[in-house]
Amino acid sequence: MKHKKLKQALAGVGLALLLLLPAGGIAVNCMTYQPEAAAQQALRGDSHVVVKDGGTIAFEPENQKGETGVIFYPGAFVSPEAYAPLALEIAEQGYPVYIVRMPMNLAVLSPERGSEIMALHPEIENWAVGGHSLGGAMAPELAKTHNKVKGIFFLAAYPADDGIKDAEVQVVSLWGSDDGVADLDKVRTAEALYPETAVMTEIEGGNHAGFADYGAQKGDNQAVILNTEQMHQAAEGILGLLEKIS
Repeated sequence: MKHKKLKQALAGVGLALLLLLPAGGIAVNCMTYQPEAAAQQALRGDSHVVVKDGGTIAFEPENQKGETGVIFYPGAFVSPEAYAPLALEIAEQGYPVYIVRMPMNLAVLSPERGSEIMALHPEIENWAVGGHSLGGAMAPELAKTHNKVKGIFFLAAYPADDGIKDAEVQVVSLWGSDDGVADLDKVRTAEALYPETAVMTEIEGGNHAGFADYGAQKGDNQAVILNTEQMHQAAEGILGLLEKIS
């Protein structure tokens, strides 16, 4: 019943957002944070990782490690391309990463879209799903309906309920100490919503936008560290999760 009510609430939020954006795609495009130079470079891949964009942005390593993959949900109104540096660093270690394009760049409008990627890659037995901000909050919906989801990661995010507390999943939560957008009290206290094995990590000097490469975000604080360092620490945290579920 709780899950049904949550879905109804999400649908209501989605409808409200659609009504509030009468200009449709033009309005959304103006509101979306765009990828900057480092992200544009990462989208080219490298000698170890091939990047494909067929709707979903796929970072596929030449030498894949085992049967474990990553599904990533972007933050609200953030271009999925902005997360390319983070995805590339993870893929360089042998794990395919799939960044999901959401309708109107809002994961709340399609929280189970990652299931399409899972269906296209039946060879992957262990999935880690997660994302940034609103994307991270929506990612656990997949874990409730797919038993191949073995890990969940939150970047400056927390779930809407305790639906994964008793699930057989590994959880990692990371946030920046100087985040000016997320409610850090809720991010930290969300540990009570996770399995006991959850790993909680604060990135000293990081902020909200530092998990990607899209520039400054309205309402955020100035970071003390470079976003390259924050993305590296996030990648290390996610890689630790992937090692556990592989």
